[in-house]
Amino acid sequence: MFPGMRGMNPKQMEAMMRKMGIKNETVKATEVIIVKPGGNLHIKDPSVTVMTVQGERTWQISGREVLEGKESTKPTKGTAPKPKEPEKEPEEKYEDEKPKGPAYAEEDVKLVMEQAHCSEPEARKALEKSDGQPAEAILLLMSKK
Repeated sequence: MFPGMRGMNPKQMEAMMRKMGIKNETVKATEVIIVKPGGNLHIKDPSVTVMTVQGERTWQISGREVLEGKESTKPTKGTAPKPKEPEKEPEEKYEDEKPKGPAYAEEDVKLVMEQAHCSEPEARKALEKSDGQPAEAILLLMSKK
């Protein structure tokens, strides 16, 4: 995680992270459901951790995944288990979800808007003209004013 900290004890690491404004917390959960266009994904017996860094929350989830609508692989009493079929990855074709122009990170758009004091469409146009480079987009917009 951080260079040169292999021998550090966990309490020291936790104190250092607290000083830097990083907060870790564990969330008790029995199941996590991820809603997808092709069917929901259920994570059974999950281990959920939330890390907060500068107000931004990052979720880490691990556990046993079960696709909704799939039969359970556990045999019921008195029946032989069915052979497991290889799972196919669902084809993800979302024609209607594709952006019409080049997509830029929302952080870049917000940065350009804040620094150049402009609207979102103006920021996107400037990013397009500057090949997605926020600094160039800001300079382009500020030189017009």
